[in-house]
Amino acid sequence: MEIREKKRWGDTPFCLLWTFVFGLLAHGFAYFNADFSHDALYQLTADDDLWQVSLGRFLQPVWRLVRGDVSAPWLLGALSLVCIALAARLVIELMGLRRPLWKVLACALMTVSQTVTLLNATYGPWVDTFMLSMLLAVVSVWLLERGGGRGFVGGAVCLAASLALYQSYVSMALGLMLLLFIDRALRGKAEYPPRALFAWAGKAAAMALLGAALYWGGMQLSLRLAGTALSQGYNSIAGALDFSLSQLPLLVGRTYWRFIRLLAIPDAAQPLRAVLMNGLLAALCAGLFVYRAHRARPGKLNALLAAVAVALLPFALNISFFFSKGVQHRLMIYALALVYLMAMQFEERAGSAAGKTEGRGGKAVRCVIAAALSGLLFSNTIYANTVYLKKTLEAESFDMLMTRVLDRVEQVEGYVPGETPVAFLGKFYESP
Repeated sequence: MEIREKKRWGDTPFCLLWTFVFGLLAHGFAYFNADFSHDALYQLTADDDLWQVSLGRFLQPVWRLVRGDVSAPWLLGALSLVCIALAARLVIELMGLRRPLWKVLACALMTVSQTVTLLNATYGPWVDTFMLSMLLAVVSVWLLERGGGRGFVGGAVCLAASLALYQSYVSMALGLMLLLFIDRALRGKAEYPPRALFAWAGKAAAMALLGAALYWGGMQLSLRLAGTALSQGYNSIAGALDFSLSQLPLLVGRTYWRFIRLLAIPDAAQPLRAVLMNGLLAALCAGLFVYRAHRARPGKLNALLAAVAVALLPFALNISFFFSKGVQHRLMIYALALVYLMAMQFEERAGSAAGKTEGRGGKAVRCVIAAALSGLLFSNTIYANTVYLKKTLEAESFDMLMTRVLDRVEQVEGYVPGETPVAFLGKFYESP
Protein backbone atom coordinates (compact mmCIF):
# COMPACT_ATOMS: atom_id res chain seq x y z
CA MET A 1 0.00 0.00 0.00
CA GLU A 2 2.80 2.44 0.89
CA ILE A 3 4.58 1.74 -2.41
CA ARG A 4 1.33 2.28 -4.34
CA GLU A 5 0.67 5.59 -2.56
CA LYS A 6 4.22 6.76 -3.19
CA LYS A 7 3.89 5.96 -6.88
CA ARG A 8 0.53 7.74 -7.07
CA TRP A 9 1.73 10.95 -5.46
CA GLY A 10 5.29 10.79 -6.79
CA ASP A 11 7.30 13.88 -5.96
CA THR A 12 4.25 16.05 -5.20
CA PRO A 13 4.74 16.30 -1.38
CA PHE A 14 8.48 16.82 -1.95
CA CYS A 15 7.84 19.66 -4.41
CA LEU A 16 5.21 21.27 -2.18
CA LEU A 17 7.61 21.26 0.76
CA TRP A 18 10.58 22.81 -1.04
CA THR A 19 8.48 25.26 -3.04
CA PHE A 20 6.97 26.64 0.16
CA VAL A 21 10.38 26.72 1.88
CA PHE A 22 11.96 28.78 -0.89
CA GLY A 23 8.74 30.73 -1.45
CA LEU A 24 8.66 31.92 2.15
CA LEU A 25 12.38 32.74 2.15
CA ALA A 26 12.14 34.84 -1.00
CA HIS A 27 8.56 36.16 -0.92
CA GLY A 28 7.39 35.85 2.68
CA PHE A 29 7.90 39.60 3.22
CA ALA A 30 5.39 40.33 0.45
CA TYR A 31 2.91 37.73 1.69
CA PHE A 32 2.62 39.28 5.15
CA ASN A 33 2.82 43.00 4.20
CA ALA A 34 -0.07 44.46 2.24
CA ASP A 35 1.62 47.17 0.14
CA PHE A 36 -0.73 47.80 -2.79
CA SER A 37 0.45 50.01 -5.64
CA HIS A 38 0.25 50.44 -9.41
CA ASP A 39 -2.34 48.11 -11.02
CA ALA A 40 -3.03 46.41 -7.68
CA LEU A 41 -4.67 49.62 -6.44
CA TYR A 42 -6.87 49.71 -9.51
CA GLN A 43 -7.92 46.12 -8.91
CA LEU A 44 -9.00 47.05 -5.36
CA THR A 45 -11.17 49.95 -6.44
CA ALA A 46 -12.57 48.97 -9.85
CA ASP A 47 -14.00 46.04 -11.76
CA ASP A 48 -11.66 45.27 -14.63
CA ASP A 49 -13.31 42.07 -15.90
CA LEU A 50 -14.41 43.72 -19.14
CA TRP A 51 -10.90 45.09 -19.66
CA GLN A 52 -9.35 41.65 -19.21
CA VAL A 53 -11.80 40.17 -21.71
CA SER A 54 -10.87 42.87 -24.22
CA LEU A 55 -7.21 41.85 -23.78
CA GLY A 56 -8.03 38.24 -24.65
CA ARG A 57 -7.74 37.02 -21.05
CA PHE A 58 -11.34 35.92 -20.88
CA LEU A 59 -10.84 33.21 -18.25
CA GLN A 60 -9.53 35.65 -15.63
CA PRO A 61 -13.06 36.69 -14.54
CA VAL A 62 -14.00 33.00 -14.40
CA TRP A 63 -11.03 32.17 -12.17
CA ARG A 64 -11.80 35.10 -9.86
CA LEU A 65 -15.38 33.80 -9.61
CA VAL A 66 -13.98 30.41 -8.53
CA ARG A 67 -11.44 31.59 -5.94
CA GLY A 68 -13.34 34.68 -4.84
CA ASP A 69 -12.72 38.37 -5.34
CA VAL A 70 -10.05 38.61 -2.66
CA SER A 71 -6.67 40.33 -2.71
CA ALA A 72 -5.17 39.08 0.56
CA PRO A 73 -1.44 38.70 -0.27
CA TRP A 74 -0.87 35.66 1.95
CA LEU A 75 -3.80 33.74 0.42
CA LEU A 76 -2.96 34.53 -3.20
CA GLY A 77 0.69 33.84 -2.44
CA ALA A 78 -0.18 30.40 -1.07
CA LEU A 79 -2.30 29.61 -4.15
CA SER A 80 0.54 30.69 -6.42
CA LEU A 81 3.03 28.48 -4.56
CA VAL A 82 0.71 25.48 -4.92
CA CYS A 83 0.56 26.10 -8.69
CA ILE A 84 4.36 26.43 -8.87
CA ALA A 85 4.87 23.23 -6.84
CA LEU A 86 2.53 21.21 -9.07
CA ALA A 87 4.20 22.63 -12.18
CA ALA A 88 7.65 21.82 -10.76
CA ARG A 89 6.56 18.25 -10.06
CA LEU A 90 5.44 17.81 -13.69
CA VAL A 91 8.54 19.51 -15.10
CA ILE A 92 10.78 17.21 -13.03
CA GLU A 93 8.91 14.23 -14.45
CA LEU A 94 9.01 15.51 -18.04
CA MET A 95 12.73 16.31 -17.93
CA GLY A 96 13.55 13.07 -16.16
CA LEU A 97 15.44 14.68 -13.27
CA ARG A 98 16.27 11.92 -10.77
CA ARG A 99 18.86 13.44 -8.45
CA PRO A 100 17.27 14.85 -5.25
CA LEU A 101 19.53 17.90 -5.50
CA TRP A 102 18.26 18.72 -8.98
CA LYS A 103 14.65 18.29 -7.81
CA VAL A 104 15.20 20.75 -4.95
CA LEU A 105 16.89 23.25 -7.26
CA ALA A 106 14.11 22.87 -9.84
CA CYS A 107 11.51 23.84 -7.22
CA ALA A 108 13.70 26.74 -6.09
CA LEU A 109 14.39 28.09 -9.58
CA MET A 110 10.70 28.05 -10.50
CA THR A 111 9.83 29.83 -7.24
CA VAL A 112 12.61 32.39 -6.78
CA SER A 113 12.00 34.01 -10.15
CA GLN A 114 12.13 37.67 -11.09
CA THR A 115 8.67 37.35 -12.62
CA VAL A 116 7.22 35.97 -9.38
CA THR A 117 8.98 38.73 -7.42
CA LEU A 118 7.51 41.53 -9.52
CA LEU A 119 4.07 39.93 -9.47
CA ASN A 120 4.11 39.85 -5.67
CA ALA A 121 5.52 43.38 -5.44
CA THR A 122 3.22 45.20 -7.86
CA TYR A 123 0.60 42.88 -9.33
CA GLY A 124 -0.35 40.86 -6.27
CA PRO A 125 -4.02 40.31 -7.18
CA TRP A 126 -2.87 38.45 -10.32
CA VAL A 127 -0.02 36.31 -8.95
CA ASP A 128 -2.18 33.19 -8.55
CA THR A 129 -3.78 33.75 -11.96
CA PHE A 130 -0.46 34.00 -13.74
CA MET A 131 0.97 30.95 -11.98
CA LEU A 132 -2.18 28.99 -12.83
CA SER A 133 -1.61 29.96 -16.46
CA MET A 134 1.95 28.67 -16.19
CA LEU A 135 0.76 25.42 -14.59
CA LEU A 136 -1.79 24.81 -17.36
CA ALA A 137 0.91 25.34 -19.99
CA VAL A 138 3.05 22.68 -18.30
CA VAL A 139 0.05 20.33 -17.93
CA SER A 140 -0.60 20.63 -21.68
CA VAL A 141 2.84 19.16 -22.46
CA TRP A 142 2.47 16.53 -19.74
CA LEU A 143 -0.82 15.37 -21.25
CA LEU A 144 0.75 15.32 -24.71
CA GLU A 145 3.46 13.01 -23.36
CA ARG A 146 0.88 10.61 -21.93
CA GLY A 147 -0.15 9.91 -25.51
CA GLY A 148 -3.46 8.94 -27.04
CA GLY A 149 -6.30 11.04 -28.30
CA ARG A 150 -7.35 12.11 -24.82
CA GLY A 151 -3.89 13.39 -24.03
CA PHE A 152 -3.73 15.27 -27.34
CA VAL A 153 -7.12 16.95 -26.94
CA GLY A 154 -6.65 17.53 -23.21
CA GLY A 155 -3.29 19.15 -23.85
CA ALA A 156 -4.82 21.47 -26.45
CA VAL A 157 -7.64 22.46 -24.05
CA CYS A 158 -5.16 23.18 -21.23
CA LEU A 159 -2.98 25.26 -23.55
CA ALA A 160 -6.04 27.25 -24.66
CA ALA A 161 -6.98 27.83 -21.01
CA SER A 162 -3.43 28.98 -20.26
CA LEU A 163 -3.60 31.49 -23.10
CA ALA A 164 -7.00 32.68 -21.86
CA LEU A 165 -5.50 33.53 -18.46
CA TYR A 166 -2.28 35.16 -19.68
CA GLN A 167 -0.81 34.63 -23.12
CA SER A 168 2.92 34.79 -22.38
CA TYR A 169 3.16 31.44 -20.61
CA VAL A 170 2.78 29.60 -23.91
CA SER A 171 6.58 29.92 -23.94
CA MET A 172 6.73 27.38 -21.10
CA ALA A 173 4.94 24.81 -23.26
CA LEU A 174 7.06 25.53 -26.32
CA GLY A 175 10.28 25.42 -24.30
CA LEU A 176 9.40 22.09 -22.73
CA MET A 177 8.51 20.63 -26.14
CA LEU A 178 11.92 21.61 -27.50
CA LEU A 179 13.75 20.20 -24.47
CA LEU A 180 11.87 16.92 -24.88
CA PHE A 181 12.73 16.89 -28.58
CA ILE A 182 16.43 17.48 -27.84
CA ASP A 183 16.47 14.66 -25.32
CA ARG A 184 14.78 12.26 -27.75
CA ALA A 185 17.14 13.17 -30.59
CA LEU A 186 20.25 12.56 -28.49
CA ARG A 187 19.05 9.14 -27.32
CA GLY A 188 20.00 7.85 -30.72
CA LYS A 189 18.40 6.71 -33.95
CA ALA A 190 17.96 3.19 -32.61
CA GLU A 191 15.46 4.39 -30.00
CA TYR A 192 14.18 7.48 -31.85
CA PRO A 193 14.89 7.39 -35.59
CA PRO A 194 14.45 10.65 -37.52
CA ARG A 195 11.03 9.52 -38.75
CA ALA A 196 9.84 9.11 -35.14
CA LEU A 197 11.28 12.51 -34.23
CA PHE A 198 9.45 14.22 -37.08
CA ALA A 199 6.24 12.41 -36.15
CA TRP A 200 6.50 13.55 -32.51
CA ALA A 201 7.34 17.13 -33.54
CA GLY A 202 4.35 17.16 -35.89
CA LYS A 203 2.07 15.91 -33.14
CA ALA A 204 3.35 18.58 -30.72
CA ALA A 205 2.91 21.30 -33.33
CA ALA A 206 -0.61 20.08 -34.12
CA MET A 207 -1.53 20.15 -30.43
CA ALA A 208 -0.18 23.70 -30.10
CA LEU A 209 -2.11 24.84 -33.18
CA LEU A 210 -5.31 23.21 -31.93
CA GLY A 211 -4.85 24.93 -28.57
CA ALA A 212 -4.35 28.28 -30.32
CA ALA A 213 -7.47 27.69 -32.43
CA LEU A 214 -9.56 26.80 -29.36
CA TYR A 215 -8.27 29.92 -27.61
CA TRP A 216 -9.10 32.12 -30.59
CA GLY A 217 -12.61 30.72 -30.83
CA GLY A 218 -13.18 31.14 -27.10
CA MET A 219 -11.92 34.70 -27.25
CA GLN A 220 -14.28 35.63 -30.09
CA LEU A 221 -17.20 34.08 -28.21
CA SER A 222 -16.31 35.88 -24.97
CA LEU A 223 -16.04 39.23 -26.77
CA ARG A 224 -19.54 38.78 -28.20
CA LEU A 225 -21.03 37.70 -24.89
CA ALA A 226 -19.38 40.64 -23.10
CA GLY A 227 -20.46 43.09 -25.79
CA THR A 228 -16.98 44.53 -26.24
CA ALA A 229 -14.24 44.57 -28.85
CA LEU A 230 -10.64 43.42 -28.76
CA SER A 231 -8.48 46.17 -27.31
CA GLN A 232 -6.16 47.99 -29.71
CA GLY A 233 -4.02 49.57 -27.01
CA TYR A 234 -1.10 48.61 -24.81
CA ASN A 235 -0.96 44.90 -23.83
CA SER A 236 -3.33 44.07 -26.67
CA ILE A 237 -2.96 40.98 -28.86
CA ALA A 238 -4.86 42.58 -31.72
CA GLY A 239 -1.71 42.90 -33.86
CA ALA A 240 -0.01 39.70 -32.74
CA LEU A 241 -0.28 38.11 -36.20
CA ASP A 242 0.09 41.33 -38.18
CA PHE A 243 3.55 40.97 -39.72
CA SER A 244 5.15 42.29 -42.85
CA LEU A 245 7.78 40.20 -44.59
CA SER A 246 10.27 43.06 -44.49
CA GLN A 247 10.22 43.31 -40.70
CA LEU A 248 10.41 39.58 -39.91
CA PRO A 249 14.22 39.14 -40.14
CA LEU A 250 14.86 42.17 -37.92
CA LEU A 251 12.21 41.08 -35.41
CA VAL A 252 13.62 37.56 -35.21
CA GLY A 253 17.07 39.00 -34.63
CA ARG A 254 15.77 41.34 -31.95
CA THR A 255 14.03 38.40 -30.24
CA TYR A 256 17.31 36.50 -29.98
CA TRP A 257 19.19 39.63 -28.92
CA ARG A 258 16.62 40.33 -26.21
CA PHE A 259 17.09 36.80 -24.86
CA ILE A 260 20.86 37.34 -24.69
CA ARG A 261 20.44 40.68 -22.95
CA LEU A 262 18.10 39.25 -20.32
CA LEU A 263 20.84 36.80 -19.32
CA ALA A 264 23.83 39.07 -19.94
CA ILE A 265 22.38 42.17 -18.22
CA PRO A 266 20.07 40.73 -15.55
CA ASP A 267 18.17 42.67 -12.92
CA ALA A 268 19.76 41.20 -9.82
CA ALA A 269 21.02 42.19 -6.38
CA GLN A 270 24.50 41.16 -7.54
CA PRO A 271 24.52 41.74 -11.34
CA LEU A 272 28.18 40.86 -11.91
CA ARG A 273 27.83 37.55 -10.08
CA ALA A 274 24.67 36.74 -12.03
CA VAL A 275 26.39 37.50 -15.36
CA LEU A 276 29.35 35.29 -14.47
CA MET A 277 27.11 32.44 -13.35
CA ASN A 278 24.99 32.70 -16.50
CA GLY A 279 28.09 32.68 -18.69
CA LEU A 280 29.53 29.69 -16.84
CA LEU A 281 26.27 27.74 -17.13
CA ALA A 282 26.00 28.54 -20.85
CA ALA A 283 29.53 27.23 -21.45
CA LEU A 284 28.83 24.07 -19.44
CA CYS A 285 25.57 23.43 -21.31
CA ALA A 286 27.37 23.71 -24.64
CA GLY A 287 30.11 21.37 -23.46
CA LEU A 288 27.66 18.83 -22.04
CA PHE A 289 25.63 18.86 -25.26
CA VAL A 290 28.72 18.12 -27.36
CA TYR A 291 29.92 15.50 -24.87
CA ARG A 292 26.61 13.65 -24.85
CA ALA A 293 26.34 13.77 -28.64
CA HIS A 294 29.86 12.34 -28.87
CA ARG A 295 29.36 9.56 -26.31
CA ALA A 296 25.82 8.53 -27.21
CA ARG A 297 26.48 8.63 -30.98
CA PRO A 298 22.86 9.40 -31.93
CA GLY A 299 23.61 9.63 -35.64
CA LYS A 300 24.39 12.65 -37.78
CA LEU A 301 20.80 13.55 -38.61
CA ASN A 302 19.64 13.15 -35.00
CA ALA A 303 22.55 15.29 -33.78
CA LEU A 304 21.73 17.93 -36.40
CA LEU A 305 18.05 17.97 -35.40
CA ALA A 306 19.03 18.32 -31.73
CA ALA A 307 21.34 21.24 -32.60
CA VAL A 308 18.54 22.95 -34.55
CA ALA A 309 16.20 22.54 -31.56
CA VAL A 310 18.83 24.07 -29.26
CA ALA A 311 19.11 27.03 -31.66
CA LEU A 312 15.32 27.47 -31.62
CA LEU A 313 15.09 27.33 -27.82
CA PRO A 314 15.94 31.03 -27.13
CA PHE A 315 13.30 32.09 -29.66
CA ALA A 316 10.66 29.81 -28.11
CA LEU A 317 11.40 30.94 -24.56
CA ASN A 318 11.16 34.59 -25.63
CA ILE A 319 8.35 34.23 -28.17
CA SER A 320 6.20 36.82 -26.37
CA PHE A 321 8.74 39.46 -27.49
CA PHE A 322 8.26 38.34 -31.09
CA PHE A 323 4.46 38.43 -31.09
CA SER A 324 4.31 41.69 -29.11
CA LYS A 325 6.86 43.21 -31.52
CA GLY A 326 9.18 44.28 -28.74
CA VAL A 327 6.61 45.36 -26.15
CA GLN A 328 7.81 43.15 -23.33
CA HIS A 329 8.14 43.45 -19.56
CA ARG A 330 9.45 41.23 -16.79
CA LEU A 331 6.11 39.47 -16.26
CA MET A 332 6.59 37.84 -19.67
CA ILE A 333 9.97 36.16 -19.13
CA TYR A 334 9.17 33.42 -16.61
CA ALA A 335 10.09 30.68 -19.11
CA LEU A 336 13.76 31.67 -18.87
CA ALA A 337 13.86 29.45 -15.77
CA LEU A 338 13.92 26.49 -18.17
CA VAL A 339 17.44 27.52 -19.22
CA TYR A 340 18.70 26.65 -15.75
CA LEU A 341 16.71 23.43 -15.60
CA MET A 342 18.23 22.52 -18.97
CA ALA A 343 21.70 22.68 -17.38
CA MET A 344 20.65 20.09 -14.81
CA GLN A 345 19.04 17.88 -17.43
CA PHE A 346 22.12 18.03 -19.68
CA GLU A 347 24.37 17.08 -16.74
CA GLU A 348 22.22 14.11 -15.78
CA ARG A 349 21.94 12.85 -19.36
CA ALA A 350 25.68 13.29 -19.94
CA GLY A 351 26.32 11.19 -16.84
CA SER A 352 24.07 8.46 -18.23
CA ALA A 353 25.92 8.56 -21.55
CA ALA A 354 29.23 8.18 -19.70
CA GLY A 355 28.08 4.87 -18.20
CA LYS A 356 28.35 3.63 -14.65
CA THR A 357 31.90 4.87 -14.15
CA GLU A 358 31.27 8.60 -14.23
CA GLY A 359 34.66 9.68 -12.91
CA ARG A 360 35.81 12.79 -11.11
CA GLY A 361 35.15 15.05 -14.09
CA GLY A 362 31.41 14.37 -14.03
CA LYS A 363 31.19 14.98 -10.31
CA ALA A 364 33.14 18.21 -10.68
CA VAL A 365 30.79 19.46 -13.39
CA ARG A 366 27.81 18.60 -11.22
CA CYS A 367 29.27 20.52 -8.28
CA VAL A 368 30.03 23.56 -10.46
CA ILE A 369 26.47 23.62 -11.85
CA ALA A 370 24.98 23.24 -8.37
CA ALA A 371 27.21 26.02 -7.02
CA ALA A 372 26.35 28.36 -9.91
CA LEU A 373 22.62 27.77 -9.54
CA SER A 374 22.84 28.22 -5.76
CA GLY A 375 24.64 31.52 -6.29
CA LEU A 376 21.90 32.71 -8.62
CA LEU A 377 19.21 31.65 -6.17
CA PHE A 378 20.94 33.52 -3.35
CA SER A 379 21.17 36.64 -5.51
CA ASN A 380 17.51 36.37 -6.57
CA THR A 381 16.39 35.92 -2.96
CA ILE A 382 18.23 39.10 -1.95
CA TYR A 383 16.76 40.90 -4.95
CA ALA A 384 13.22 39.86 -4.04
CA ASN A 385 13.48 40.99 -0.43
CA THR A 386 15.15 44.24 -1.51
CA VAL A 387 12.27 44.99 -3.87
CA TYR A 388 9.68 44.26 -1.19
CA LEU A 389 11.46 46.37 1.45
CA LYS A 390 11.85 49.26 -1.00
CA LYS A 391 8.14 49.14 -1.82
CA THR A 392 7.25 49.18 1.88
CA LEU A 393 9.52 52.14 2.64
CA GLU A 394 8.14 54.05 -0.34
CA ALA A 395 4.57 53.40 0.82
CA GLU A 396 5.36 54.58 4.35
CA SER A 397 7.10 57.69 3.00
CA PHE A 398 4.11 58.47 0.79
CA ASP A 399 1.70 58.03 3.72
CA MET A 400 3.68 60.56 5.75
CA LEU A 401 3.77 62.99 2.81
CA MET A 402 0.00 62.76 2.26
CA THR A 403 -0.63 63.26 5.96
CA ARG A 404 1.27 66.57 5.79
CA VAL A 405 -0.47 67.60 2.57
CA LEU A 406 -3.95 66.89 3.93
CA ASP A 407 -3.12 68.73 7.14
CA ARG A 408 -2.35 71.84 5.11
CA VAL A 409 -5.46 71.37 2.96
CA GLU A 410 -7.67 71.21 6.05
CA GLN A 411 -6.23 74.50 7.28
CA VAL A 412 -7.42 76.35 4.15
CA GLU A 413 -10.29 78.66 4.97
CA GLY A 414 -13.61 77.41 3.59
CA TYR A 415 -12.46 73.82 3.07
CA VAL A 416 -15.15 71.27 3.97
CA PRO A 417 -13.91 67.66 4.20
CA GLY A 418 -15.67 65.42 1.70
CA GLU A 419 -17.33 68.34 -0.12
CA THR A 420 -14.70 70.82 -1.33
CA PRO A 421 -13.07 69.64 -4.61
CA VAL A 422 -9.31 69.13 -4.42
CA ALA A 423 -7.00 68.93 -7.43
CA PHE A 424 -3.36 67.79 -7.43
CA LEU A 425 -1.12 69.32 -10.08
CA GLY A 426 2.00 67.55 -11.26
CA LYS A 427 3.55 64.37 -9.87
CA PHE A 428 4.63 63.78 -6.30
CA TYR A 429 7.92 62.12 -7.20
CA GLU A 430 8.87 65.19 -9.29
CA SER A 431 8.18 67.63 -6.44
CA PRO A 432 11.13 69.21 -4.61
